[in-house]
Amino acid sequence: TRPQGRRFETMWRGGVPDGPFGAFYADGTLWAEATYVRGAPSGRHVVYDRAGKIIYETVFVPWRRGS
Repeated sequence: TRPQGRRFETMWRGGVPDGPFGAFYADGTLWAEATYVRGAPSGRHVVYDRAGKIIYETVFVPWRRGS
């Protein structure tokens, strides 16, 4: 599906997101980029406005039991 004309590209392995994720505005401009590892967000996740300016950014650090 294409909510509001947006396009999503996600790598899936074993039924969960695993690898790069990209979301694009209807005109093809990058809207968001992220990475997933075995279904969990990992590393830098960024959301852009239509002009390409970063409007949100966060970094996910893998959680480990006992950490």
